[in-house]
Amino acid sequence: MMKNLSMSKKFTVLISLFVVTLVMISMLSHVLIGRMADAGEKIYEERLIPIRAIGQLRTDNRAIDSHLLELMLTTESARNEELQKNIEERRESMVTDLEVFNDSISTEDPELMSRIEKLNEETNAYLESIDVVLQPALRNENESAYRQYGTELRPIRLALVETAKEVMDQLNVDAETASDTMRSDRERAVFIFWGLVILGATLSIGLGVYITRLVVGPVKELNVLMSRAGEGDLTVNSTYTSRDEIGALAQSFNQMKESLRELIGGVTSTAGRVATSSDDLKNNVEETTKATEMVAVTMEEIASGSLHQLKRVKSSNGTLSELTNGIHQVSDRAQQMTVLSEGALDKVQSGNELIETLEHQLEAMNEKVKTLQQVIEQLNTRSQEIGTISGTISGIAEQTNLLALNAAIEAARAGDQGRGFAVVAAEVRKLAEESADATKQISSLIHHTQTETKHAVETMHVVEGDMGQSVTNVRQTGVAFDEIKVAIEEVGQQIEEVSSAVQEMAAGATEVLNSVNEIQGITESTATETENTSAATEEQMASMEEITAAAQELSNMADEMREMTNRFTV
Repeated sequence: MMKNLSMSKKFTVLISLFVVTLVMISMLSHVLIGRMADAGEKIYEERLIPIRAIGQLRTDNRAIDSHLLELMLTTESARNEELQKNIEERRESMVTDLEVFNDSISTEDPELMSRIEKLNEETNAYLESIDVVLQPALRNENESAYRQYGTELRPIRLALVETAKEVMDQLNVDAETASDTMRSDRERAVFIFWGLVILGATLSIGLGVYITRLVVGPVKELNVLMSRAGEGDLTVNSTYTSRDEIGALAQSFNQMKESLRELIGGVTSTAGRVATSSDDLKNNVEETTKATEMVAVTMEEIASGSLHQLKRVKSSNGTLSELTNGIHQVSDRAQQMTVLSEGALDKVQSGNELIETLEHQLEAMNEKVKTLQQVIEQLNTRSQEIGTISGTISGIAEQTNLLALNAAIEAARAGDQGRGFAVVAAEVRKLAEESADATKQISSLIHHTQTETKHAVETMHVVEGDMGQSVTNVRQTGVAFDEIKVAIEEVGQQIEEVSSAVQEMAAGATEVLNSVNEIQGITESTATETENTSAATEEQMASMEEITAAAQELSNMADEMREMTNRFTV
C-alpha cells in the first residue's frame, strides 16, 4: 500500500506523525504546566499571603508592645506624642493585616478554622485593651499603666502571640504538603512527557526508515541504469513499476532512452550535412569580409573629413560667439551711456536752477550788506556825537567838583553852622567824581566802539566787493552749464545713433551665429552618422570574423559530434 503512494503522500504521512506526536506532547505539557501553575498560585494565595499577613501582624504586635513599654518609662510630652502616633499607626496596620489574612485564607480544616476564629477574637481584644494602658501612660501615670499592662494587656498579648504562631505553623505544614503534592505531580508529568517523546520518536524513526527504504532502493537501481546510459549503452531498460514519482521517473527514463536513440541517429546524419554547409559558409564570409574592409576604409576617410570640417565650424562658431558677445556688450554700454547722459543732462538742468537761485540770493545778500554798511556808518556818526556829549558831561563834572570843593572850604570857615552844608558839599563832590569816572568809561567805550565800527565799515567794503565778484562768477558758471547742457544733448544724440547701429549689428551677428550653429549641427550629425556607419562597418567585420570562427567551430563540432555519436550503442 505504501509503495503505491506518491512521494508527497509518503512524506505527508511521516510529517503528520511528527505533527501529531508534537501536538500531543504540547497539549500534555500545556495541561500539566497549567495544573502546576494553578497549584503554585493556590499555594501563594491561600498559604503564602496569609503567612505573610500573620508575620506582619506579629511584627506590629511586637512594635506596639515595645512602644508601650517605652511610653511607661518616659515622661517627656514630645516623646509621648511620637510614641502614641507610632502605636496608632501599628494598630491600624494590625487591623489591615487581619483583614488581608481573612480575605486570603481558604480552608476546610475544622481545627485550623477554630484557630483562625480564636486569632480574630484575641486580636480584637488586644486592640481594644491597648487604651487601658495607653491613656494612663500618656498622663505619665506610669505605675498604674504598668499594673494594667501586667494584669490585662500582657496575658491577651501572650495568648495572641501563641495563637498566631500555631496558625502560622499549621499554614506552613499545609504549604509544605501542597508543595510535596505539586512536586509529585511534576515528576509524574515529566515521566509521561518523556514517555510520549520516546514513543513518538520510535514511531517516527520506524516509519522514516520504512519510507526511506521504499524510496532509496528504486532510486539506486535507476541511478545504475542512468550511469550505463551515460556511458553510451542505450539498450538498458528499467523494470520498476509503481504509481509514485519514482515509478513515473523510471517510465520517463525509458522514454528518454528511446528518444536519445532516435536523436543520436538523427544527429549522426545531420553532422555530415552541417560540416559541408559550414565550409561553404566560411568561404562566403571571407568574401563579404573583404568587401566590408573596403567600405570601412572609405567611411574612415569621410569621418576624418567631417571631423576636420566640424573643428573649423566650431572655431568659427567660437569667434562669432565672441564677436556677438562683444557687440552685445557694446550695445549695453551704449544704452548705459544714453542713460548716463540723460542723468547728466538732468543734473546740469538742476545745476542751472541752483545757480539762478544762488545768483538771486547773492544779489539779495549784496543789498543787505549795503544796508548794513549804511547802518554801521550811521552808528559811527552817533558814536561821535555821544563822545562830544560825554566830553561836555566830563567838563560839567569837573566844574561841579571845583564848586563842591569851594563850598566845603566856605563851610569849614562857617564853623558849626556850615557843618551840614559841608556834608552836602562832600556828597556833591563825590557824585561829581563818580560822574567824571563814568564819563571816562563812556568815552573809552565810545572810542572802542568807533574803532570797531570803522573796522566793520572797512570789512563791509571788502564783503561788498567779494559779493560782486561772486555774482559775476555765478553768472559765468551758469553760462558754462548752458554750454555743457548743449554738449551733453549733442553727445546723447550721437550715442543713440551709435546704439541703434550697434543693435542692428548685433541682430545681424545673431543671425550669422544661428546659421553657423545650424551648419555645426549638420556637420556634427554628419560626423556622428559617419562614425556610427564606420562603427557599424567595424562591428560587421567583427561579426564576419565571428561568423568565420563560428563556421570553423561548427565544422569542428560536427566532426566531434560524429566521433561522440560513434560511442553510443543504438
